[in-house]
Amino acid sequence: MEQFISLFIIIPFLGLIVNGLISQREEVKLAQVSFATMGLQFISVFVFTIIWLIQGSEVMYKKQLTLLRLHDLEIYLDFKFDWVTAVFLAVGAFIAFLITTYSRNYLHREAGFKRFFTTILFFYLGYNLIVLSGNLTTIFVGWEIAGISSFLLIAYYRNRYIPVKNAVKIFSIYRLGDIALMLALWLSHHIWHENVSLNIFSDTSAVLEHIGLYPGLSIGFSLCIFVAAAIKSAQFPFSAWLSRAMEGPTPSSAIFYSSLAVHLGVLVLLRTYDFWIHVPYMQVVIIASGTFSFLIASVTARIQPSIKGQIAYLVVAQVGLMSIEVALGWHVIALIHFASHAMLRSYQLLISPSIVSYMIRKQFFEFKLIKRTKLHPILNNLSNSIYILSLNEWYLDAVIHHIVWAPFKKLGNLLNFIPRIVLLVAGYIILVISIGACFVLDRGPEVVLTNYIVHTLAVLAFIYVLRIFTEKEKLLFAWLKIGIFHGLTLCVMYLNGLSLYETSFYAGGVTLSFIIGHLVMNKIRKAENIISLSAYQGHCYEYPIIEFWFLVSCLGLMGFPITSAFVGNELLLGTASSHQPILLATMLLSILVNGLAMVRMYARIFLGPHVKTYHTSARKSS
Repeated sequence: MEQFISLFIIIPFLGLIVNGLISQREEVKLAQVSFATMGLQFISVFVFTIIWLIQGSEVMYKKQLTLLRLHDLEIYLDFKFDWVTAVFLAVGAFIAFLITTYSRNYLHREAGFKRFFTTILFFYLGYNLIVLSGNLTTIFVGWEIAGISSFLLIAYYRNRYIPVKNAVKIFSIYRLGDIALMLALWLSHHIWHENVSLNIFSDTSAVLEHIGLYPGLSIGFSLCIFVAAAIKSAQFPFSAWLSRAMEGPTPSSAIFYSSLAVHLGVLVLLRTYDFWIHVPYMQVVIIASGTFSFLIASVTARIQPSIKGQIAYLVVAQVGLMSIEVALGWHVIALIHFASHAMLRSYQLLISPSIVSYMIRKQFFEFKLIKRTKLHPILNNLSNSIYILSLNEWYLDAVIHHIVWAPFKKLGNLLNFIPRIVLLVAGYIILVISIGACFVLDRGPEVVLTNYIVHTLAVLAFIYVLRIFTEKEKLLFAWLKIGIFHGLTLCVMYLNGLSLYETSFYAGGVTLSFIIGHLVMNKIRKAENIISLSAYQGHCYEYPIIEFWFLVSCLGLMGFPITSAFVGNELLLGTASSHQPILLATMLLSILVNGLAMVRMYARIFLGPHVKTYHTSARKSS
């Protein structure tokens, strides 16, 4: 039966392709394709699971696709089917089918009808990749797809300021999870010295042996898995983003933030449980995070002013309980909890308009004044303090902003004193010298002089990407500095020991993306005379084709799995040995900021209220 597992990826992929070829005016055809895709997927999952149970429900592994094979490394997609897969796949197929059916009428005559169904199919493809994943590389491919799909659906109402702003903010949080997962991949390679399948974690003796050999790396790997899972599932201290993600249409909120996407963190904890359970104190960390999430979210949900906000925090609370169940080894209970909770929250969100209408009517006709209970002054002050903290969502969003993002912005703004033309010319001079050094110097991290140069170039690349991230005026200069950043990164890869063949994977992906982006950027610049990145300009309405290709270009430049740059990113991190922590940290920060800079640039040019006054636009308070 292993050969049929790939059908669960092929079906949504084919649906996505067919959906993309249909005109946006053909609502009926678009809905029929999405309905047929989800219906076929649901039937396939149901039949496959029944046959699998009849045959004894043995765990199945299948190496599906090799992306790159080198003498000491193989990057491949690996699929696994077990009880965890069966439950997540069945629940996902059922809920996706129902919500797709519901959305046909809910989004009738919406301007983004095609965009909605295309993005839902794209997300569902990523969801299936994560659920079926048999190694961390496969998880990461689906992780990236789910993240960008989330960004696109939160910004579905792209003529409004708040949804677009929240989409960019939440993508920045997601990007932290991406970096944590990338670091987990790097640590996994150095612990096992290969790209391992997750089935190796079931060998307890091998796990204990490697934890004993690499205790520091094992703790780091487990913490990275925890951080990635906590971010994806909005667990403490990353809980505040979930309520802001409800800006999209109700069906997308139901499938993303109440039923499927928000539970992917629990899935990752289940997949890696056999490893991190043997790492000291990791069980305590996960239980503590789940407990804090449950307590804080339960209180916060009670004073949320909107029904979506209430459901969001109730979801956080229940997912916190699931994390505790996973950490305690109660995996069957966690799976039952997931299935029942996902269906309940989807139902609540889909009927929320009716609930709001009913409650307004009830409040109007049956209003009763609530008598406030008198408390002791100390208890009263404590109650008021908790109320204010809950009203402000315990300031978790502000804390993350000031700790994580504010330093990047300050560092980028410190570079404003350097004239743009000087920074640009100096960058190209440094790049030419670096390329020359590639032909002169001995390569490899063991060469002292080369090692110093590699670290210097990595720091310079980080400085340039910081400057791109904070650019507010010159669009062309920002784009040219992207070329400098990737050029310096290529020199770092080559000088640190990668061959020309290995470097070409990264070079080919980013070069193609840079050229496409430069061509479409010049078109929009000439047509609209865009020179500023200081505000959202909303040019997607008049230039949908240019907008699509610019988005593709930005995704390619950030290492999204649509070009060979995705494999190149993994090779880039692979160049850093365990004796080069500064180089590793610098490259990870560069990848983080580069991804944010690309999405920010795309959003500033094409999303938000249109700069032209003859286009309708919503006010910021909408």
